[in-house]
Amino acid sequence: MKTLPRFAWQGLGLIIFFGAGITTAQAQIVNFPSSTDDHSFDSAHQVALDGIIPEGILLSASPDSEQEAEVKNQLKYTLGYFNNLEGGVQLPDLKVQLLGRERLPHGLTRIRYSAQLLISWSRARQIPSQLQLILPEKVDDASIETYFQTYGTSCVSENDATVAGFWYFYRPLSCSLRSPRAGDLAVRFPISLRLSAINTEGKAPEYGKIWEDGELTATFVVGKYSSGATSTEDVGIQNYNAIYSGLFSTFGQPVAVSPAINGLPGAQYPEMHLTFNLSQNRRAVIHLLLVDELSSVGAEFKAKYSRLTEVSDLVIYNGHSGLGANIANLNRMGRFKAGKYQIFMINGCDSLSYADHTLFEAHQRVNPAYAPTKYLDVIINAMPAYFNQMAHASLQLLSATLGSQKTYRQILAQVDPSQKAIVIGEEDNQWPETFGAP
Repeated sequence: MKTLPRFAWQGLGLIIFFGAGITTAQAQIVNFPSSTDDHSFDSAHQVALDGIIPEGILLSASPDSEQEAEVKNQLKYTLGYFNNLEGGVQLPDLKVQLLGRERLPHGLTRIRYSAQLLISWSRARQIPSQLQLILPEKVDDASIETYFQTYGTSCVSENDATVAGFWYFYRPLSCSLRSPRAGDLAVRFPISLRLSAINTEGKAPEYGKIWEDGELTATFVVGKYSSGATSTEDVGIQNYNAIYSGLFSTFGQPVAVSPAINGLPGAQYPEMHLTFNLSQNRRAVIHLLLVDELSSVGAEFKAKYSRLTEVSDLVIYNGHSGLGANIANLNRMGRFKAGKYQIFMINGCDSLSYADHTLFEAHQRVNPAYAPTKYLDVIINAMPAYFNQMAHASLQLLSATLGSQKTYRQILAQVDPSQKAIVIGEEDNQWPETFGAP
């Protein structure tokens, strides 16, 4: 076995490795291709890495049939681990292969597995060949409760973290877990990193397709910070108001506003529709919807959202991810039209971690002759997004669409760098060539 040089990651006490990567013995049990079958990835601040776990370990008392699901629950904690390094993980696309089981006393089984993760990694950091993951060794409810009671105040990013969201707030590199000690309830094993084949660059929105009818239609869904809030002290309502006023700065005075109001809409007017006449015989039609919590919207909202998404060029969500619940509901909603190219901006915390293929599959169903990404690009975040920056990020996309010049990387460079915004699905875009040209 070749000895690898070791370097400490300053400030975190983290051991990283540069050089040989996994050993020959480890490589024999890994059979994951590079992520060429996935959608693309571009960002001003991040790059995509394939993370390969040659041999992970989990202790389980569950039946064999439930153990793969338990492995995936353990790997959810990699989100907090990589957030600790300004990165993220796309959890829905975890690839897991069980390698073996060893029966232990007291009804336990030691599970060996290999896995592949898509990781978002900061461009500002050197890419190591290997890192040492620090995860809970058992993930049944009782064990996670104990793990949380032990580390739920010292190894988290927020003081009000709960056991249900511990995997999200988990920061093992900022506490005592970074130094192994007997009985610390954690398991440690290496993950090998390589630059992913899905990284792209130089692509832009399909501006020509957006403006082919002379109209830009955008739908904003804005979530409150606290469900049920009505005061402008709520930063979600502040975000809603900031978008409304920002439209005037972007497009000028509207020719129509419904309902007609004086001042800012706030919670009193949770639905606004504005029309702006622009130069070159163009116009912009903007719809704003304020919601308490996206995961609990009713049938009336879903029907309204479907009518709007069917005709929208841009669909922008600003608000909580809800540990994935809000994003999952957003992905399931909407109605889409054949031949309609769209950009979705899912501007919530760690929305990359909840990004599955649902929206792409919905677009392919109405465009079956094309790849799932042909009529859809999606902007998501690898890190938490702050409410006070959401309006700015949304208006940057709107302004870029109006100007029709910037590439995605140039657009995302204007977004708060802390949220690590990413675009996926743009690999087949052709602007400034004609949309759909051979």
